[in-house]
Amino acid sequence: MPSFFQDLRLAIRNLRKSPGIVLVAVVSLGLGAGVNTAFFNVFHAIVLQKPTAVAADRLYRIEPGNSESWPYVSYREIRDRHVFPGLAAYSPDFLSLRDGAGILPITGLLVSGNFFEVVGIGPSHGRAFAAEEAEAEKNPDVAVVSDSFAKRHFGSGEPLGALLNVDARVYRVIGVLPEGYKPITGALIPDVYLPFNDSNLPPRVRGNAGLRVFARLADGMTPQLARAVFLAQAKDVESALHQEGFGRAAFLIPMYGIASWRQRGQGTGQLYALLSLPFLIFGMVLLIACANVAGVLIARGASRTREVAIRTALGAGRRRIFQMLFAESLVLSILGTGAGLLLSWWVMDFIPSLSVPGIPFNLRLSVPMQPMVLGYALLVCVLTALFCGLMPAVRMWRPDLAHAMHPEGGSAKYPRLRVRNVMVATQAAVSVVLLLVSVLVLRSLVRIANVNPGFDRDQVLSAQIQLDRDTPPPQRIAFAQAILGRAASLPGVESASVTSLVPLAGNAASTSVAIEQQPDRKDAQALWMNVGPDYFKTLGIPVLGGREFEGTDRAGSAAVAIVNEAFVKAYFPNREPLGQRVRVSRTDPLREIVGVVRNSDYQFYGEAARPQLFRPFYQTNGEVFLELRARGTPNDYREALGRAAAELNPRATVDVRTLREVTGLEFRIRRLGSGLLAMTGGLGLLLAMVGLYGVVSYAVNRSTPEIGIRMALGASSGVVLRAVVRQGLVLVGLGVAAGSAVAFGAARGIAFALGGISPADPVAYLATAVLMLTAGLAACWIPARRAARIEPMAALHYE
Repeated sequence: MPSFFQDLRLAIRNLRKSPGIVLVAVVSLGLGAGVNTAFFNVFHAIVLQKPTAVAADRLYRIEPGNSESWPYVSYREIRDRHVFPGLAAYSPDFLSLRDGAGILPITGLLVSGNFFEVVGIGPSHGRAFAAEEAEAEKNPDVAVVSDSFAKRHFGSGEPLGALLNVDARVYRVIGVLPEGYKPITGALIPDVYLPFNDSNLPPRVRGNAGLRVFARLADGMTPQLARAVFLAQAKDVESALHQEGFGRAAFLIPMYGIASWRQRGQGTGQLYALLSLPFLIFGMVLLIACANVAGVLIARGASRTREVAIRTALGAGRRRIFQMLFAESLVLSILGTGAGLLLSWWVMDFIPSLSVPGIPFNLRLSVPMQPMVLGYALLVCVLTALFCGLMPAVRMWRPDLAHAMHPEGGSAKYPRLRVRNVMVATQAAVSVVLLLVSVLVLRSLVRIANVNPGFDRDQVLSAQIQLDRDTPPPQRIAFAQAILGRAASLPGVESASVTSLVPLAGNAASTSVAIEQQPDRKDAQALWMNVGPDYFKTLGIPVLGGREFEGTDRAGSAAVAIVNEAFVKAYFPNREPLGQRVRVSRTDPLREIVGVVRNSDYQFYGEAARPQLFRPFYQTNGEVFLELRARGTPNDYREALGRAAAELNPRATVDVRTLREVTGLEFRIRRLGSGLLAMTGGLGLLLAMVGLYGVVSYAVNRSTPEIGIRMALGASSGVVLRAVVRQGLVLVGLGVAAGSAVAFGAARGIAFALGGISPADPVAYLATAVLMLTAGLAACWIPARRAARIEPMAALHYE
């Protein structure tokens, strides 16, 4: 250790004489280590960090045999059987908060009354929900809010007792959660927690599988035993409530850690592959940065060959030589990692202010540096030091003492830069992988922005109307009929309809389907929604056969349905679909198919056509969305619709936007991801340019005498310029060829997220190659121009 500390002091003194090397290393490693540490910090906060709960390792999410979530009636039945010491439920929701005259989107969690009791930790100010607020006959208008929401919304005011108008219902704040409260929902950070019960369940949850259920296991109860106990009760519930498949094999999933992200039907290998992808992407940036520093140290090693030879001649062993070189790379790695930590701290401070308009996802992470994150940064530092120090050490492992001790041997006889060339080509290849994936994702983004989803987004306005969650279905339907009549009579409105959800807006729903003529078929599935009269006319979806829904398709009339082409192809390929009867649940009546419509996108832009089934809104129920084919902007109709809604229901709220804006959720999320990926690719390209500049510049310095001789013999500056540029572009070309092959395999792995763009898209490959070669030309140009201006006489006296 004394000799190692001596080498550290020597390394610091030597590096103080080479500020350029220190600058390149700190910038390169700072960027590489910074993005890796910042990502790991977010990953740790979302995936690995324990939630704020008592004995969080005893909390498990339960998924029954037929779904990832539960119907409310099934949850209530299992809860009343007291299978576990504590059983609670929650349902994430995106809510609308009336703030003065405007409406703000907020994230919410609908929770059972015993939610905080099962978690074990509740509000730091005020109280949690009382037990009686979970009873079916109660109708609690109370809310618990997060500390960050209280600070944003109330400022320095007192939140306790304040009123919040959420989804047309007024709630009184009774509690504020502690600062830094980590919810059990992982990435979703709820602003408000609202209790639910029989009376105030939203229509999308009532009667459908819309609840996530978790339990606290008793001391001594293993997950395997808990699963067996649950299955024994679940089979009875399946029989009693006619919940087919509820009692089949269930999943018990931890509430935090990597296992908490496992999905039904997903193997452990798939899970780890998915979670390792971001580490691989950011690791490529760090690899490029390390290659830069290693290249700088190899170049620096050329000037230290004689020093190493003298030390070897005086008896220094290989371990001592490696220790000396490792000390220098360690100092650079510590400086670079320190700069990276400062960068990651800035990124983590920036995240709480990050918001993306139209994305109802809370990005307000408060993520202080954790010991595990600092440990990760230390590991990055050590590995970087080993990588950066190993290459120069290997190059000088067995120095040629005869050449090294020669007056010119320390540089002139130093081996050619084959290792640095290989590293630069590797940097270019890694950059190509990052850039090509970025270009493919950007290409898919452009395609999605211009794809035809099968309905008109430009001439249609969408108005979301929020009613009390406990509004009875008959009143909700009556309100929808009345507001639709008012909307249809507004100036400029050509047609209007009502729907329970908006396609491509992030609120899709799917269900199993029973077909009367195929009673043994158990695999029939369909996407579904409830729509009113003239819905397909309003959205411009052609009716290919039969008819649209009419105003007479209401409660008490014959149960009917409309399906799309994909439904017919899947379930009636050789049969006339009109007149066939289907149903979507045991409680739903058999419905006669009265119409067939053209396929349209439902969950994702450009998706493969999937079976869809539409039910009449007036025969069912649901959230209320008005669709208006109108000449005008949302501002032209917001006031009139708000006034009409208030006359029909004083507590109703209205939010009017264009259908293109409402259906742009996927596009905005993709744009965010594409932007982050493009930034990563750009960072890799920048680091690769620095590496290429370094190797070409160093080659020019080493070749100064040779260049002088060539110019003295008649070589023009243009010839020298082209020779130097050619040397750099050859390296880039090799990197482009190798990187394109690797990127093709990577692109095939993410083909599902490319929105119809082929992993072998020639435009993307050509654009990436042109970008890399242009960047390579820019990196080579300065040293090439310097070489072309060398004076022959000065060059001949260079050494």
